[in-house]
Amino acid sequence: MCSTTGHRWPLVSLRSKIKPADFDRILAVNTRGQLFAVQHAVPHMRQGGRIVLTSSVSASRAFFRHTLYAANKAAVESMVLNLSAWLDTAVALRRLAEPTEIAAGYAFLASDDAAFMTGRTLQLDGGMF
Repeated sequence: MCSTTGHRWPLVSLRSKIKPADFDRILAVNTRGQLFAVQHAVPHMRQGGRIVLTSSVSASRAFFRHTLYAANKAAVESMVLNLSAWLDTAVALRRLAEPTEIAAGYAFLASDDAAFMTGRTLQLDGGMF
């Protein structure tokens, strides 16, 4: 199951008058929508299924007038961490990786599929750290 949302309007700063309706609309699309998509998908997933939620660099970097958008994307990242504890299948695997599992990560990083990824860490830790 993959979920990508990206409603960022209005772009606001603390000097702007952030209206509750603006906050609620962005929260509903960017955060609430992803949570309910997961909740709906889980009963239909097979063992070993995957959940992928999309966040944004705005969650961890400051961008002018991205206050609401960034807060929602940070919420999505926190939600992913907590959902892994909620879903027993995503909890730490409690074992060392097989060489082929590590090799798959290396193969991805060396492939054209990772062409837009730069300066990031790919954690292959089985959810243990």
